Amino acid sequence: MSEEQEFSVSEDAKALVKEIIHKNNWEPVSEVKYYPGTEAGDGYACKHVAVEITQSTGTIRLFMKYALHFKISNEMPVDKVCANEIYFYEVVLPAYQEFLRKKNVQDGFRHVPKCYGSFAKNVIALENIKDRGFTLFDRNTIMDDNHIILVLETFAKLHATSFAFKDQDRENYDKLVASWDGDVYSVLPKDSSIRKTWTGMIRDGLKKLDPAKDRKILDRCDAYKVH
Repeated sequence: MSEEQEFSVSEDAKALVKEIIHKNNWEPVSEVKYYPGTEAGDGYACKHVAVEITQSTGTIRLFMKYALHFKISNEMPVDKVCANEIYFYEVVLPAYQEFLRKKNVQDGFRHVPKCYGSFAKNVIALENIKDRGFTLFDRNTIMDDNHIILVLETFAKLHATSFAFKDQDRENYDKLVASWDGDVYSVLPKDSSIRKTWTGMIRDGLKKLDPAKDRKILDRCDAYKVH
């Protein structure tokens, strides 16, 4: 593939691919191809890149994400979003998985792509799980009940693990928090359109709760001035 035909990829992303090839002893490599990882717009503030690394024994497929260059804006701190995602894959998830292993939890985080590495705070390379039959849900389509339940159950498992980790391994939990780049919501201006959108979605969800049965949840959200 000529340089003119090649899918445009940042130099940082290419440097990370070279680093991954070297670190995993994948040489010799006959070809490295880059092409769109998803449909245009699916990455929002990030670019999604699929990578094919061809060896004599077969092809290794990666999925890369990196932040697009925008004029710095308080509306969405993209660098912080990317840094937190990288921190989750490289630090938080392995800590949670080890915690669950020690607790002999059999049904842990099963459908998580392997992280191959990152570059700076805004480029990450993951296993391309399309090879395992996964597909990206159409963001322009309303989710059906099965997908919504799957998402909520997965988030519930993640947060439950976090609470258990904090309760039962406080020293290592505090280390995770100390090295974290910080949450995005707290740095958004109060008049930020994104902050208003997120708050509005939370309020809409809270309206679906039962005022009596779900009193504890509503009181907790009220304490944080969510509704």
